[in-house]
Amino acid sequence: MDPVASVLAAWALFAATHIGMAAHPIRTVLVIRFGTRTFQGLFSVVAAVTFSILSYVYSIHRSSGPTGLALGSSPALRWLLMTVSVVGIVCVVCSLFDYPGSAYALSKAGKKTQPWGFERITRHGFAVGLALVGVAHALLATRLTGTVFFSALALFGLLGSIHQDNKLRTANPVSHQEFLNKSSLLPFVAILTGRNQLVLSELRPVVIGLGLLAAFALRQAHPSIFANGGIYVAGGVIGGAILATLQEARRARRKRSRPRTVTDQA
Repeated sequence: MDPVASVLAAWALFAATHIGMAAHPIRTVLVIRFGTRTFQGLFSVVAAVTFSILSYVYSIHRSSGPTGLALGSSPALRWLLMTVSVVGIVCVVCSLFDYPGSAYALSKAGKKTQPWGFERITRHGFAVGLALVGVAHALLATRLTGTVFFSALALFGLLGSIHQDNKLRTANPVSHQEFLNKSSLLPFVAILTGRNQLVLSELRPVVIGLGLLAAFALRQAHPSIFANGGIYVAGGVIGGAILATLQEARRARRKRSRPRTVTDQA
């Protein structure tokens, strides 16, 4: 199969299963059949498998096919796009550490009204971070397969975020709408438009530092990131999802173990 068509087919498989299983009619049937926790596990396994397939397909075709946009030939554009990519990686790392208290954690989904911490900058740090990395690399890619792969990554991140917000707003029209009004999908838009403000005391310098360190490490390992069938990329994304899930589970255990107050018992 043509390299570009192969990458598109792999993206279609991942998107169809990921969005399809999350769609309300299908999700409802599966939850009734298997239960919520089993469905969540099944969803995670399918996502991991299909993303691994996608990473593998791109890894074997990334040097094939027609020439890409290759905007990195301009030093000024190259540095600008690399900066965009670094910002994206920092967003991803910060969102992973903030996930247990975010408006999209399982225990809070759609019920939180006030952005806090990194949510003041962007409410979808993980997806938007990947989208920024995708946009930058799509424009830097020297092959069309890279332009297609990373463009799809950016599009999936943005459309997935919008879809999730619409779903939570339908389920919790008052609380989640208030959260949307005070936050933004794109970084710093809510702050620049006066709908929110940057509170430096809510940000964790150590986590931002880890994000910068991750960006530096990825830059150093850049030539081999998609080596060995893309296992490093798949492992990184899946590992991040597992980390967020474990953090949420630990938070839920702590909450259950706390003594109940008079207010809780009322």
